[in-house]
Amino acid sequence: MLKTYPQTVVINFHCFFSDSHFNTYKGDSIYNTFPTQVTPVYPDGLGVGFQFDTIYQVVEDLYENSSDTPVDIEIINKHWNPDSRIVDLALSIKNDGPELMGSYWYNVIVTEDNIMLKHQTVYGCARPTFPVHPYYNYEYINSWIARKMVFWSEGKSLIETSWPEQQTITQSISFSINPEWISQNCNIAVNVYKKSDSLYKSQVMQVIQEPVIGWTDIFESETLKKAIIGIFPNPAIDIANIHLSIVDKGICSLKVFDLNGKCVKQLFHGNKNPGLYNVEFQTNVLPKGTYFIVLETGSGKTTKKIIIR
Repeated sequence: MLKTYPQTVVINFHCFFSDSHFNTYKGDSIYNTFPTQVTPVYPDGLGVGFQFDTIYQVVEDLYENSSDTPVDIEIINKHWNPDSRIVDLALSIKNDGPELMGSYWYNVIVTEDNIMLKHQTVYGCARPTFPVHPYYNYEYINSWIARKMVFWSEGKSLIETSWPEQQTITQSISFSINPEWISQNCNIAVNVYKKSDSLYKSQVMQVIQEPVIGWTDIFESETLKKAIIGIFPNPAIDIANIHLSIVDKGICSLKVFDLNGKCVKQLFHGNKNPGLYNVEFQTNVLPKGTYFIVLETGSGKTTKKIIIR
């Protein structure tokens, strides 16, 4: 999602393997709104079919060829409650041009950056790990990951039939940020589109994006001094989200140890930049019991207990 006005391009990308983490995005049915193979290409809509090795050229071409839009979106008020983890949002959406004919809808999408997990891909995406796997298994730092679509996949109606020139529409929305997500890494993306017979052919009119909260809201005494901020949920059944704060650039590792001190799982090992990270750990690969999560950096080790049920 590009914040530039008046030209905007939205790209949806998904992995088609049945065991891909991103192939089972839950709750919003967004996957079902896109055909398995999007052909022909719909360059003015929410859905675009392309091969992964041409993504950069596709984005450049779409951006160059996207037409000017009269729609302007402004967040006029935003309030974040860290206790309830509720975001209250007030939007001003304006047709800054002549009358627009058709039905116009919008949606609010919550995304999260710096999510670390292993998933599969195909040849050409990155370097293979060893031993060689039929598909390749990597440690990725993923960004712009859709966590929630506030109005589900279809969005919410903004105005029907026609949008008079210079008319401003205000909207108020409240939604929650799950404890499993790092709020400092979450962003709000608001998009307006002209409704078509299918969502993936609906013409994008405008998109804006901004953080849920600013870095000035981070309590340094709590966040930046603790390497492992927390584990959510704990006890865990299938998946646990491990929140990390890495303060120095360098080699670090995250491992899981049993009560006998044996390393039973390495979640990552490599060079990482300072920042907040969300590591998704599939706990169902280990027997039920008590374990220790150990983060090791150049400045020492930090340990937290996790219970797997």
